[in-house]
Amino acid sequence: MTNLDSVKIQIRLPQVSSGIYQGQDVLVSTIPEAVLRLQRRDFFRLEPPASTPIHCKLAGLSPDGTTRIFELPLSDISGGGISLIAPTEIAAYFPEDSLFRQCRLEIPNDGVVQVNLRVRKSVEMSSINGLHSLRIGCEFVNFPASSQSFIERYIARIERERKAKDSGLMD
Repeated sequence: MTNLDSVKIQIRLPQVSSGIYQGQDVLVSTIPEAVLRLQRRDFFRLEPPASTPIHCKLAGLSPDGTTRIFELPLSDISGGGISLIAPTEIAAYFPEDSLFRQCRLEIPNDGVVQVNLRVRKSVEMSSINGLHSLRIGCEFVNFPASSQSFIERYIARIERERKAKDSGLMD
């Protein structure tokens, strides 16, 4: 089992033996008959480039009734929703199943799209350096086709740029 672009991939090898390749110990097998890609999502998920991050502006209502405006960076985006990164101390503003209306996704070099978001999952994460953050998974709600097309065009453009960079066609 392995992961490629956040998609789980499984292969079954009929027989594995040890060997040496270019002076390194390796496992040796025949090419598998099948490869299983476990993509449980309806949409391709993209991590925005670190050089041009996407931010989401939204208003959150705390349990005590106060409203606060947040501008949070996206961890990833797809045609079905986004994942936000937030400090753990604001978790109370993002309970599961809460709805945020008229949120603004500010996509560099493309513009702004307004979306409604429903919180589906909130998980505390820790980084290698020990810092803790909150990852908030949200789905788009009442998402117009024009907004979905806007996001899909952005995702396609970034993927084209990444592939061109990987192949050496772009700096």
